[in-house]
Amino acid sequence: MAKSDFTKLTTTESYPDFARETRIEALSKRVWKHINTDITAPAQDSPPTEKQKEALAAHDENEEQALGIILERLDAANFRLVDGKTAHEAWELLKTTHNKQDANQQYQLYQSLASIRQEPNETLPAVAPSMA
Repeated sequence: MAKSDFTKLTTTESYPDFARETRIEALSKRVWKHINTDITAPAQDSPPTEKQKEALAAHDENEEQALGIILERLDAANFRLVDGKTAHEAWELLKTTHNKQDANQQYQLYQSLASIRQEPNETLPAVAPSMA
């Protein structure tokens, strides 16, 4: 298996990178709508027409691809958390579980930002090496 070039979701701290990279990949594969919204399978007559069969096959393929993009970026614990869910259900559950935007976190981020100072003639990578 090739080395992954994306962030695996392992902790709340890795969620922002995971979410951004997953969204970019889903947009590039044109399946973001299956993650971002709850898309139901197209209605089928009995017996289904050829167009309905094709629409259902396209829906299922896009749903599988969207879910696959999410699942390949999860550690074992998060995989178990969303096992059996649709792409949209998995995305919402992961967001609820890991996207912590509470007042304490915002205060800590503000404190970190306030402590960063760039000295005259100092390069940006020297000030914030993790951002370079």
